[in-house]
Amino acid sequence: MTRLLKLVCILALAAAGCGNSVDHDSAVKVMSSALTGTVAADGQMVSVDWTKTAGKVDVTLTNHAGSGTAQLTGTVVRNGNTTTTTVDIAFQNWTDPVANITLNGSLHESGTFSAPLPLTGDVTLTGALASTGSVNATVDFDLHGTYSPTGFAVKGDVGGNSIDVELAAP
Repeated sequence: MTRLLKLVCILALAAAGCGNSVDHDSAVKVMSSALTGTVAADGQMVSVDWTKTAGKVDVTLTNHAGSGTAQLTGTVVRNGNTTTTTVDIAFQNWTDPVANITLNGSLHESGTFSAPLPLTGDVTLTGALASTGSVNATVDFDLHGTYSPTGFAVKGDVGGNSIDVELAAP
């Protein structure tokens, strides 16, 4: 019986992300802070005036709401009004002063977007970010987001928590 109990505990930890989970409120705080950077990155990617139909990306974003940077590296492909991206977004001391969170680490993003205004499309984010401040944890991301003229919807898993949120456009 003791062996069965140990096996159940090990399987439960594995299902929870090998101990890499945080409470739901903390997961949402970290996700919200990270999304400010990824939304800025997506806007940067689709608004660049590319003279070709494809190109390499190597751009550093400065966090104007707080401090820190996000380095974008990868590729962008344009076909008509559609932009397809495959990038890594490396956060370095990306600070969200409102949530009192600083992020370090990287997320891999792949997405397909329309013309920049209004931004519409789909994006997938995977990876992990180390958060310090009001949330001290390493938080895994496995998210799917949808941009539309009415807002942004995101579903998936952050830090072992199921996420299903819709944010209205301002």
